[in-house]
Amino acid sequence: MDIEAPSFVMIGNSLKSDVLPVLELGSYGIHVPFHTTWEHERVDVTITDPKFFHAEKIHELRNLFL
Repeated sequence: MDIEAPSFVMIGNSLKSDVLPVLELGSYGIHVPFHTTWEHERVDVTITDPKFFHAEKIHELRNLFL
């Protein structure tokens, strides 16, 4: 689709599979955790990237970029 990395955002419930890969590309990543996580999806990292956001519930996303 010829979209530059800084021009899109990934919203996902997995830090490992959804968020960390797009942060590495230079895109925005938003983590919205689910109440259960597969063991192979667990990561023990501190994310300091300014393009990383965390929301406890999906409805919080509308306030992130206003």
